[in-house]
Parts: sequence; C-alpha cells; structure tokens
Amino acid sequence: MLLIASCASVNQFASLDEKYIGKFNLSQNNQSLNFGVVIFSSTENIIIQVNRPLLGNVTDVKIYPNKEVIISPQNYQFKDVFSKIDIDSIYDVLIGCLKKDRKIDEMISAKSYFKLKCEPEQNNILRFNIEVENIHINGVLKATI
Repeated sequence: MLLIASCASVNQFASLDEKYIGKFNLSQNNQSLNFGVVIFSSTENIIIQVNRPLLGNVTDVKIYPNKEVIISPQNYQFKDVFSKIDIDSIYDVLIGCLKKDRKIDEMISAKSYFKLKCEPEQNNILRFNIEVENIHINGVLKATI
C-alpha cells in the first residue's frame, strides 16, 4: 500500500474568487478510492486540493489558462490522468463547469479519450463525471463562496 501525505495549507488560497468543497470517487482497473476535494478558482488559475481521510492533502493540482498544469507532489494517480489529456482547453472547460452557466457533456481531448460531464443542480450543487480511458471519476461539489 502506497501512502502519500502532504501538509499543504488552504490559507494561501483564501484570496481566490470562488471555493468549492466536495467528494469524488476514482475507479481504475476494478479498484476504487474515495477522496475529498477543495477547488479554488480565479481568473489566474484553478487549484484542486485532493485529500484522504486521516492522510490530509495528498495532491494539489494547479491549472493555468496558459495551458500549464502543475501537480504537487507528483502523485502517480493524478499525474496519470493529466498525462493522458490535451490541456489546451481544460482550463476553459473547467471554469465553464464551475460557473454553472451550462450543462457540459463533451470530449475535450484529441490525445486520448477524455470526456467531462458537468451538471449544475439547485443549492449551488454541481455533479460531475470524468472519463479518461480506463479511469472514471465521479463526484459532487458545493460552492461555498
């Protein structure tokens, strides 16, 4: 069993525009893991903090409009997801999803199979489903700001 832990703090992100808190399930090769997630979005970037019970933050993913994605620490599961997609439009698609201005159900990669479904619901709830080849991620987010 591989354990990865980080002591990253969310205080450094307090000045960002919007904050979302949620949970998701990552399934791959008949294995399933549950995660908590906090997403901060602004015009400068999207920061996704992934955490596990008892372990705390296990990965931070920063996505920039200039097509840069930084994963810290280099967690193999999340690096694998992002290595399989073209990141040309990922920032714009994720911002559209988070702003809840429309239902999204589209392929966003020419590099490999990558499908994102995003459906806003009442009370600032957002359901999402991501498929990247044999990796399936589904979950729910709630806007807190």
